[in-house]
This record gives sequence, structure tokens and C-alpha cells, in this order.
Amino acid sequence: MRGVLVNAEIDVVAYDGPTLCFIEVKTRASDEFTQPQANVDVRKRRQIARAARGYRRMLGLMSAPYRYDVVTVLLPAETESGRTLSYLRISGPMKSYASETGTNPVGTSWT
Repeated sequence: MRGVLVNAEIDVVAYDGPTLCFIEVKTRASDEFTQPQANVDVRKRRQIARAARGYRRMLGLMSAPYRYDVVTVLLPAETESGRTLSYLRISGPMKSYASETGTNPVGTSWT
């Protein structure tokens, strides 16, 4: 398709029913200093949105429902226990972080 050049990546693209999901995966050894999803900053969110827009445009999915999600994985050292996987579902396209429990772990918006 002409005019579609995107210099960004999307970790996972999947469907949740009819909704196209663009998923960023953040893996860390520890959340001692900050939670992994905090590293999805404004610059990264813009890159994801740009890549997702290019993907949707390239495949003719501009009118399809979509959202942006974040998966966080904590993999502590082998001597420690307690691997953690969190799936943060975004309530709508680029609005704000929201987990399954309704909390807002980052407190920033995707706009």
C-alpha cells in the first residue's frame, strides 16, 4: 500500500472478540523502583499509536474497533520466587490505563 511507512513495532496484535488489540509487553526483573508499565511513556504510546494506525490502514481496518493494552511480566532472579503477570486493559482507544480491577496504575493518558 502506498504512503504507509511506519518506523515502530507492536509486540502483539490480537483480537478480543471483534476488537483489535495492540499489546505492549514490558518485562522486568523487579518492580522495586517502578512498575514495568510506567516505562510506557508518552513517546512510547505515540509510537504504538502510529504503528497501530499504519497497521489498521495497511489492512483496511480503519473503521474496526480497537484498543491498546499493556502486559507486564515480573521475572525475579532464579533464587527468588513469585513471577507475576499483569494484563492492563485500556478502556478505549488511547484514553487511559485501566486494569481488570478498575485501578489506574500509571495515572497517565494515551492522548
